[in-house]
Amino acid sequence: MCAACCFDHTCRHFYPKTTVPAASDQHPAGFKTLREAFRWPDVFLQKVAKHYGTPWLCKRLRLWRWTFSSAFSGVGAPESAVTSLEAAAGIFLESAGARKPVHRKVLFEFTCEIDPHCRKVLMNTYQSPCNWPDITSFNPARKTQYCSTHQKMCPVQKYHVRNRLRVNAAGPICTLFSRMGRRTGTDDPRFVTHSSYYDSMKQISDIMIIENVPEYSEEIARQHLVGWSTESVVVDPRVLGVPASRARLYILAFNEATVKRRRDVCFGCTALCCNKHLMTTKSHWSGVGFKSNQVFQVVARNLADYRRLKTVRFPDMSQYPRNGRGRGECADKTLCTLTTSTKLFSEDKKRFVSSKELLSSHILPTTLDQSRICSAPALCLDGVSTGQQSKMAGNSMNSVCVGMVLLAACLSLEPK
Repeated sequence: MCAACCFDHTCRHFYPKTTVPAASDQHPAGFKTLREAFRWPDVFLQKVAKHYGTPWLCKRLRLWRWTFSSAFSGVGAPESAVTSLEAAAGIFLESAGARKPVHRKVLFEFTCEIDPHCRKVLMNTYQSPCNWPDITSFNPARKTQYCSTHQKMCPVQKYHVRNRLRVNAAGPICTLFSRMGRRTGTDDPRFVTHSSYYDSMKQISDIMIIENVPEYSEEIARQHLVGWSTESVVVDPRVLGVPASRARLYILAFNEATVKRRRDVCFGCTALCCNKHLMTTKSHWSGVGFKSNQVFQVVARNLADYRRLKTVRFPDMSQYPRNGRGRGECADKTLCTLTTSTKLFSEDKKRFVSSKELLSSHILPTTLDQSRICSAPALCLDGVSTGQQSKMAGNSMNSVCVGMVLLAACLSLEPK
């Protein structure tokens, strides 16, 4: 039985997963609905407060001061996560009776994204931040760079504020290392984007959060970040209560010259956020997709092959079971790992899963209701085709996983 799906065939690839914990006092039951999953920042803060105490958490949140940037972020999962966390922190402080700080906790500085469709989403969703389109030509030593958002030369660093940590979150190209990709590693010509990222961002960042496939090596970060401390964790959204498989390595790196680790809390506090998942793929979708009569002849033949297996409720129509390459939901009835070519068909609703639903599986808000719940702006997808949206979903980080690592960085690191 394949660990990634429910097909009894010889696996050609290994899909790394983290262990989903059983429900207990340490790992309580997770979200029951997709709508409830958008409340993850409140849930995470409540769990930390229960473990460390409300006064301790209030003190840490009051001292939170970041300037935030991203690279390779796609549609902006890091931006969405940090925005949700900032709003939840304000609500938590108010409910605890603590005095809210007058300063803003997070100041957005820039993005670094080459894909024009992702740039459009970032520009229209997150207050038009500056974007440097090519990481390989980005030179932080210059005071100004060409900004694709404003179509002019813009300052590289907008904010020069004391006692603010400069944080960058990034998800460099993963197909170089993925078992599903080319597996060419550091020999691939595109690895220059990784080297350029480390070489440039370490000059203007105090903390770097790197997301990649589990096959990625933390040693790569260590070699490029001399004088920095690094630690890592592999996280699957399912351990956080989200029914979507996407195991990823998250590296937390910080400059030892400007940042120190607190003694009373460590990166391991991320384990406090773990849940036993409850929500399944059957109750996950609520949007509008293609009508059943839009299943064309070539797709119908592939669907018939899947139906012979009888157990698959969400077949991936971009793969072919007759060739031993079929994919469906995981054995625990959660969503399979999305790729840029994934085309899921819902047997229960007799239609394709829409591109917005694929994005929402990463707990990225695509509706006003979801935006209101998580206090992050809904993705502005105007002018972006559904095909490009699906590709974005295949490339995207999971907002809850990124948020967990951002919260751990906020609580465990502080300026020297």
